[in-house]
Amino acid sequence: MQAITTVKRIKGILLMTLSLCLGAAAAPAALAETAAPITEQEAHGIAVDAYVYFYFAARSFTATR
Repeated sequence: MQAITTVKRIKGILLMTLSLCLGAAAAPAALAETAAPITEQEAHGIAVDAYVYFYFAARSFTATR
């Protein structure tokens, strides 16, 4: 009875390992298809938003400590 349980456990581990390997192999292709290039103006807008929302929040947090 213990041998059957061990075989089932090994099969489960092998199936999980195979699934993880296949998922890791397919992930870069899926991510590459969804990424769209951004323009210089969009990049600048992102940088300004990051500066305004994160830098000033960090400064006010430090000032109130």
